[in-house]
Amino acid sequence: ELLQVFDNVPGVDRSITLLEGEGVRLHSRDGRIDHRLDVPHRPFAFPGDAEIGQLLTSARDEAKSQRRIQALARVRGDTDRLTAEGDFEGAIRAIKTAFSEYPGDSALVRLLESVTQSQLEYRKQQESEAILRILKSAAEAAQAGDIRAALRSVDQGLQEFPGADALMKA
Repeated sequence: ELLQVFDNVPGVDRSITLLEGEGVRLHSRDGRIDHRLDVPHRPFAFPGDAEIGQLLTSARDEAKSQRRIQALARVRGDTDRLTAEGDFEGAIRAIKTAFSEYPGDSALVRLLESVTQSQLEYRKQQESEAILRILKSAAEAAQAGDIRAALRSVDQGLQEFPGADALMKA
């Protein structure tokens, strides 16, 4: 149902001017008017018999939509920066904070899934690199004839990464 904003006044031309803000969309019930009022101080004239509706509803909805879009863009930017820095926990906190304002938002859900997946992949990569360093250190110690040092390296690696196949085979 349309929210009637202007009285229907046949024979009287009217105008409206945006003073500031994001603007609004004007709709007439009969479809003659569908106008985006988004340039400040530029009047828009319309006939008095036009039943202009949804002005306030549309303005609120558009403002809310714009705030959501801007908030999501900020969260996305923050998340990209934090994940690039390796701060996945900070990225997840930023997303969860946005959830408090936009609960269940599908874009935030997808972003959280993406960051969580990236975090998992990052941890796996870090673990693989650490295991390779341990194996290299053990191999160098063994090659130098220091089997005890090689075993200590592998043992310390297993304490840090229990069940790591590559270390268990070493």
